[in-house]
Amino acid sequence: MKLAIVGATGLVGAELIDMLEADYLPGCDAIVPIASDESVGREIECFGRNWPCKPLALESFEGVDIASFSVGDDLSAKWIPKLLSEYPQIRIVDKSNAFRLSEDVPLVVCGVNDDEIKQSDRLAANPNCTTIQLALAVKPLFDAFGIKRIIASTYQAISGAGRDAISSLKEELDIFYPTYDTSELRASGSAHNILPQIGSLDNNGFAGEERKIMLELPKILGLQNLDVCVTAARIDAFVGHSISVFAKLREPTKLNAVEDALKAGYAIDYLPNDPEVYPTPVSASRPDYDLVQVGRLRPVDVEGREYSFFCCANNLRIGAALNALRIAARINELASGKDAGD
Repeated sequence: MKLAIVGATGLVGAELIDMLEADYLPGCDAIVPIASDESVGREIECFGRNWPCKPLALESFEGVDIASFSVGDDLSAKWIPKLLSEYPQIRIVDKSNAFRLSEDVPLVVCGVNDDEIKQSDRLAANPNCTTIQLALAVKPLFDAFGIKRIIASTYQAISGAGRDAISSLKEELDIFYPTYDTSELRASGSAHNILPQIGSLDNNGFAGEERKIMLELPKILGLQNLDVCVTAARIDAFVGHSISVFAKLREPTKLNAVEDALKAGYAIDYLPNDPEVYPTPVSASRPDYDLVQVGRLRPVDVEGREYSFFCCANNLRIGAALNALRIAARINELASGKDAGD
């Protein structure tokens, strides 16, 4: 299988390539790294050989079976329809927001709604990084008890904004630490700061990141009337998103039943309440760790319908590259006439 990686030199692209070498996409033995003009010709090492980066152009996708897009909305919206038209055999996994809410495009979190991908689908959307983490965390509760309302506050690592944001944070920290003078820091900077707005505001005051989660999660869970409210903030952690979650269940239940559901959940590492053990972005982002940490579980009401918990996950891995490769594996199995569950 030949996989094109659009955005190969970005943070998600680099993570994806590392995971390919660890055999996260069985059958893949060739890649086509595709990057911006300044990176064309740069060599990417994978599968024991070097692959030169190619430009984002139709001819670069000759012979490609699956393409993974990790670029901005505009580029995905421009190039994906062209590729689907030019190459009838190609299938695409898109990480941008361009097609996530399109009715005819499955929006998939593997382990939550894999079956939304059908054999005829040539394009699947990879959700927002925080949506993926949240969907995995609430799926066991949704299946066991039903969910009426979710209120979430996210604390998102700077890597979610890309390499330039990481470089900017490093520069700000270098300015701060010789003097420890907070007046040297920008009020809108990332260092030792919390920025409670990610993206542009809509007419109701919700930011772009918040809108994505609020619209994507009901589609993924197949529950369009799900009540979701999100506040998204950027923090100065380098890698690892965190979410404080309040969930109102449809069926009242006991705390131990909620714990059991979370323990049995797909890709969840449940951490029982302990004064010294709880989810953190650092522990959730350690190498080769493919789980969402869930902890700090507590009841909110006496009826057993409302619970709060905290969860953390690697935004580059769980929230992007890993899900993209799992979608690609599902697409490849369906295209070859095999069901992923066989």
